[in-house]
Amino acid sequence: MSLAESGIEIEATLTIVNNEFVLDCDIAPIPDLIEFHEINLQPSSLICSFDCTTDGFVKKKYNHTANNTTLPAMVSCAGQWAEDYIWYFDFDESIFDQVKTLLDEKSITYQLPNDLGMILVKMT
Repeated sequence: MSLAESGIEIEATLTIVNNEFVLDCDIAPIPDLIEFHEINLQPSSLICSFDCTTDGFVKKKYNHTANNTTLPAMVSCAGQWAEDYIWYFDFDESIFDQVKTLLDEKSITYQLPNDLGMILVKMT
């Protein structure tokens, strides 16, 4: 499922400590960035999603840690059922270059918008 399609949105934060990504969220488990099928690098966030149609994809159950409730497996959006999760990892835009460099060092494929806001694909 493409990011252009709707999914269950989850907000999280991203920082870098000792040249490693540190992901924080009140939803668990938090996927490792290498697990995502699509990553869009924005000036102050990573927008990440899974492709539920990929062979071997195993959908995880996610829990809200504050009240130990399970997130819904599917939601209705504009008359369509979405079973995907879209993760928004927000970060301070002052670390944008560090995030980009660390993604490159870890060979994590991502898409980057150009000056016109169009998505350019970086293939590793």
